[in-house]
Amino acid sequence: MREIKEILYNVNELSADAQEVAHQNWCGIQCGFDDLEIARDDIIELGNCLGINIDQVFYNGFGSYGDGLYVTGDYAYKPTWKDNIEVYAPMAEQLFELGEALQKVNKKHGSFAVNITHGSGSGRYCHEHSVDMDYSDDDLYEEIGENALNEVSDLLRKFMTYSYRLLENEYNYQNSMGYFIESSLANEYEYYQNGRQYF
Repeated sequence: MREIKEILYNVNELSADAQEVAHQNWCGIQCGFDDLEIARDDIIELGNCLGINIDQVFYNGFGSYGDGLYVTGDYAYKPTWKDNIEVYAPMAEQLFELGEALQKVNKKHGSFAVNITHGSGSGRYCHEHSVDMDYSDDDLYEEIGENALNEVSDLLRKFMTYSYRLLENEYNYQNSMGYFIESSLANEYEYYQNGRQYF
């Protein structure tokens, strides 16, 4: 029988090269789309602020052709949208701009509801153009025409693009060296000198 003693290090005690090895290994094991649950919940709440009742959020990412995000659910103008955003996301300038634009459509065409569904011809694509949007009441085509629907559809797609950027930013943050070091210290992970994690 022989005994081998190993010295273990916390992440701040590793060399820069060993930290990079540890970071890459950690990203391969720890990081993934499942870690974005909080950001997904945030998107649902932001949508609710604007009057978008989101049933589900679908996304692929990040950096390949066809990557993006879409939501399913329904939309109806919400008069309290500005107060809602001021409470929930007061620094989100793009959401205020979207809210103003949706308000203009409402003043121009009156109130109406829109259903948001995954487009039948979209296949496996997952982005803001892979949804179909229709009036919830078919009679509205005759009453107010298609322009109102097109205007709202464009704005709802902008919300989906905005939401995708939120997810992408969170994903990049969770894969950053800074987040890795913070998480390693908080969880008291230990490493061998070469950066391999001790389990």
